[in-house]
Amino acid sequence: MKIKRMLIYGILLLFLFATLIGCSGKADLEDQGNMATPEDIVLAYVQGFSQEDFTGIESLFDESQALGDIYFIESQGAPKDTMEMIKSQHQFVTHFYGHDAWKNVEYELEEIAAGNDGILETDSMANPDSDAGNEADSDMDVETGAIKEYLVNFIFNETPLHLMGFENLHIILSNESGAWLIKEGLSWDVNLYGGGPTPKYFQGNEAAYRTIDRDHRLEDVTYVLGETMNREESIDDGYASLVLRYSDATYYFYTFADEEGFLIDRYTLDGMIVEAGDYPMLRNIKLGDSFYDTMSKFPRERDWLSDPENVFYGTGTKYEEDFGGTCISWVEEDGTTYDNVTLKDEESVATIRLEFMNGTLKLMELFYITYL
Repeated sequence: MKIKRMLIYGILLLFLFATLIGCSGKADLEDQGNMATPEDIVLAYVQGFSQEDFTGIESLFDESQALGDIYFIESQGAPKDTMEMIKSQHQFVTHFYGHDAWKNVEYELEEIAAGNDGILETDSMANPDSDAGNEADSDMDVETGAIKEYLVNFIFNETPLHLMGFENLHIILSNESGAWLIKEGLSWDVNLYGGGPTPKYFQGNEAAYRTIDRDHRLEDVTYVLGETMNREESIDDGYASLVLRYSDATYYFYTFADEEGFLIDRYTLDGMIVEAGDYPMLRNIKLGDSFYDTMSKFPRERDWLSDPENVFYGTGTKYEEDFGGTCISWVEEDGTTYDNVTLKDEESVATIRLEFMNGTLKLMELFYITYL
């Protein structure tokens, strides 16, 4: 009987000991999160985006909630809610870099001094042989005692440079809170024009083709280009129009006629459509140029793909008081891509339309603004 009692006590003690060990193990697992390396955070971040687990990504941020300056919504205003911002950043990347962007992304970590923009060294921690992987075991810089931070650069192979100049998409990690967390969310460096000057707004005096502009009358155009056999003239309800077709372009003229059909004034140039040849229009833009090269010749102040009016600078091109540039892009069912760029000057002299098909300029259209 005594032996049985001792056995029961022994079993109870073993049970209590096992319970304590289990609790201790659970605590160790909970504390393990504080031992996560910078690469662990990056892998969790990328995996969260690739699986659209936005709650998991939200848990990786520190208390400062610096969510980054990349977002993608129609209002052009950054979302205030953390979850909405993260979803918006996911939409931004997949829109510009492809649906599988987060599944194919590469990354590298650059160690930076906390509170200092200077980059101390660059090591790819995704590489097992990198020295940075060994240094990550220490939260402090051995020489200075400063808290470590890492700039994590993401490389999306499908589209290395966006037309808005988005370069070096990155996040910043820090262990300032005692554990590695995201200090700054998805951001970018901007390099629109390769360090060169920002292009000027489209000006009315640029609205010309082959030296011909709105001051040229019919006789001026035929003097420069010569006569053409392809001439179409019509008079309807006091309005007279004339169309001259040349090998590279078609020119449109207008004037007014009296009740008997006689012209009241000489023909005035209304506009032109260029569909062939290699003569440039404004800023040395000519047929066959790429969409990327053409857009680099104008200011890009807004993202036209997410802007409600598709504006990339200025106020737009829709209304009489508007000026600036817009771009409408779409893809046909057969996979053909189209980009239509419209430019309107501040003086309301002219409107220019540039039509691209599969990234190549196919048509240039210039019409002068007249308020009849």
